[in-house]
Amino acid sequence: MMKKKRTTQNKGTLTVKSAKVPPSQDQLTRDIQILGVGESDDGQRFLKVAVGEKTALLNVDNLADPRSGELKILTRLGEPLITESARRAFRDRAHDHARAKRTFPVVTKTGFLSPELLLRGRRQEFVLPPGLATQGQPNVECYFDPRFGQYHRRLHRAGTIRGWLELTRLCRGQSRLIAALCLAFTGAVCALFGYEPPGLQFVSKGGLGKSTTGRIAVTPWGGSLDPTRRIGCGVSWNHTDLNLEVVMAALNQMLLFLDNMHSAKKESVQKIIELMNGEGRGRSTETQQASFCVPLVSTSNASVVSITRDLGMMDEIEALIDRLADIPLPAGCPYMFEGIRTPQQLRAFGDQLRRLSLNFGWAGPEFGRRLGAAITADRAQIQAFVAERQRAYWRAAASIKSLAGRDLTRISDKFATIYIAGCLAIRFGILPSTEAKLLRALLTCERDHVAFVDRELGLAPTRGTTADGAPTAMPQQPVLPRAGVPATTPYDRLRRFINGNSKRFIDLRKPGMSKLAFSPRHPVYVGEHKGEKEYWFTGDRFAAVTGGEAAFKKELWGEGLLEREKRGERFNYVVKRQFPDGRRAYFVIIRHKRKKPSAPNPTLPC
Repeated sequence: MMKKKRTTQNKGTLTVKSAKVPPSQDQLTRDIQILGVGESDDGQRFLKVAVGEKTALLNVDNLADPRSGELKILTRLGEPLITESARRAFRDRAHDHARAKRTFPVVTKTGFLSPELLLRGRRQEFVLPPGLATQGQPNVECYFDPRFGQYHRRLHRAGTIRGWLELTRLCRGQSRLIAALCLAFTGAVCALFGYEPPGLQFVSKGGLGKSTTGRIAVTPWGGSLDPTRRIGCGVSWNHTDLNLEVVMAALNQMLLFLDNMHSAKKESVQKIIELMNGEGRGRSTETQQASFCVPLVSTSNASVVSITRDLGMMDEIEALIDRLADIPLPAGCPYMFEGIRTPQQLRAFGDQLRRLSLNFGWAGPEFGRRLGAAITADRAQIQAFVAERQRAYWRAAASIKSLAGRDLTRISDKFATIYIAGCLAIRFGILPSTEAKLLRALLTCERDHVAFVDRELGLAPTRGTTADGAPTAMPQQPVLPRAGVPATTPYDRLRRFINGNSKRFIDLRKPGMSKLAFSPRHPVYVGEHKGEKEYWFTGDRFAAVTGGEAAFKKELWGEGLLEREKRGERFNYVVKRQFPDGRRAYFVIIRHKRKKPSAPNPTLPC
């Protein structure tokens, strides 16, 4: 019933006037339906809302933060909440619904579904970003971090599948291009079978075809029709650390192309070692770390060895040269492409590649779909296929040797993963080639990579080319490390690491450290035990510096430089030490002074 208010207009006359009544809370949001509650693998909660026939997911955590802009999603559904009272009314409704029992799972990353969803009886489906999921994602509720949007917009389809197949035929006989294309399919393979994602870096002077090779590598997933954007859907190495982490999470199980590593900052190079392991650190405001499985293709005017030397990171060289394998120009070739000898040939071949690279976004989604269907139908058969191709590559690569004595196990494993992905693409009819041709191309790339790294370390002869591309002999360099190049024995690498990084160690003996607790972000500490100075290494850092072999630890103990303790009937070279706050953690303990002063070798640290 309408309320009336008495007012006086003229003398002795009474009139009535309608009073303003605020709309009820239900009226403010009545057209917004809340259909259910979703939850992701990491425990985030979501509300599924609908306005008419349009639906969307809202992140509950973001609804609680007025700065997040989560409510703007409702504007795109046609129901903007402009006034504070309307926003408050919807939040009150959302608060009640968000506490209800979960009714559906939510996927927050691209790639194959999580094990939790597979246990619920779902088939192996490859979740795609919006631009590649042209018909929508069937039977899956997706919510992607809004920060992924700028990268997902580059992942879409253009041209035709026929045009993309023509591009792959043009790549025949080109070892670098074939390796790049096979690398694009490794993300899904690594996620399903637990392999480390590989990374390739094409390195040469500018203008020799390396950026074009990187652009071809990402065509299975996306690209750009902008003729001025020469790297397709790639990004620059010159990103902040946070953006580098975000873009890798956005491209989970697809492929990241980073251009111009020679312009990268030290923080970004250090970050890539961590991110290639598949997990970011997260921000202090986030409850979950980002996790991802992303292969990497990179380009650079300088080698990884040269870049790490210039940045003062030689103690981390071994972690980098396997994770981001330098691929130089093919032996005897003046350009990145075999058979291309003159500038005129390079221009013509490059123009063909760039023209056909406008057919993108077809092969990657189809590979994910067919691999998922094959795994769902008969996982054991696909597992046997994968294992046999891995063994075949190992057998073929066994003859590749490093003059520097470098252990090639990990790099051969990564090339084997690229070979597996390529063989699967051939099996599914996506890559028109043969396994024999693929094997030859990848063995060529690995062999050239190993020889190139040896030369960069000063441990092998340098090869050159004449003006027409014919190979020429160069003077033999001495098989001795140059100044600034890491020594080849574990002992010397450890000594170099301690002497060159002491300022970066956390010294627990300093005042003000009484509350410091162990953190894996600080993998080397300086401590004291029974009045003696010690260096406390996490197991991972000790392995990265020295290789972590048990024989080397035994050698160090025999020289009085390593601590060990007895556990049962055995001795263990990992020892527990106490932190100033009372907590205890396990470390590999290197002594500053020997227990045996009479030992013939000098003290390890200077």
